[in-house]
Amino acid sequence: MKKLLVLAILLPIALLGCVSAPPDKAPEPQRKERIETVRVPVLIKEDSYFADGILDRTVSYTYDSALKLLLEKRVQEPSRAEPTERSVYEYSGTVPTSVSLFDYEGKLRTRTEFKVDASGRVIQETVADSKGNPQSSVRYEYDASGLRTSRRVYNGAGALLAISEYSYTAGRLAVVILKDSAEGPAGRVEHEYDSAGRLVLRITFDPAGAVAQRERFVYDGDFLAEERLERGDGRVERRRVYEKGPEGAPAKSTLYDASGRIRDIRVFEYGFRTEERTVVYYE
Repeated sequence: MKKLLVLAILLPIALLGCVSAPPDKAPEPQRKERIETVRVPVLIKEDSYFADGILDRTVSYTYDSALKLLLEKRVQEPSRAEPTERSVYEYSGTVPTSVSLFDYEGKLRTRTEFKVDASGRVIQETVADSKGNPQSSVRYEYDASGLRTSRRVYNGAGALLAISEYSYTAGRLAVVILKDSAEGPAGRVEHEYDSAGRLVLRITFDPAGAVAQRERFVYDGDFLAEERLERGDGRVERRRVYEKGPEGAPAKSTLYDASGRIRDIRVFEYGFRTEERTVVYYE
């Protein structure tokens, strides 16, 4: 009888312990990484056609063996055996140092030289003619995070021509303030983004604050499908529509004027380089 009494006392306590014990805590997701190999499209050729389908010109691009550094750009017209113009790019390691532009006779027209800071950012571009005489220069400034904050344009004599001042929101370009040679207001450019961080609207205002033009960007998934330029009153001035190729890069673009007529067709060809990217995930 005594044993039964003890059992009767212990059994509810045991059951109470089973009911009140908290469930085991689910393990926290662990941060993991994996390496993915991706194919990156690199533009190597661009054919431009008139509305009637006649070839206007071909632009071809030559790169280093890794398809990372652009070495030469050639513009070729069907009626000429030699390129209409040719641009040759030079580097110090991977940092650009100059671009030389040659005409259809192979003569040097201009040479642009670059100065960079310790982080490899371009801080000055200087354009000189074939004799080395300065024609213009551009100077850039950056903030501590590497975002460009200003662009100042000068003529060959060093006189200031224009200023652009950049401001950002969450690391994205938000507003560009434009100033003239006297540093007076010359307008501004505002940028808007969608929830995915893609640029969807760029609005240019004149010095008086009126809308001068709007540029709209339309996407199909992650693919930029259309660029549309509107005048200040909202009328469409031109549209460029892109067709996606099998690798996801633009394969063709068609330019339409305000009346919807085709003005230009471009067909793009690509090479591909492979890159390894680190993907972070949790499980």
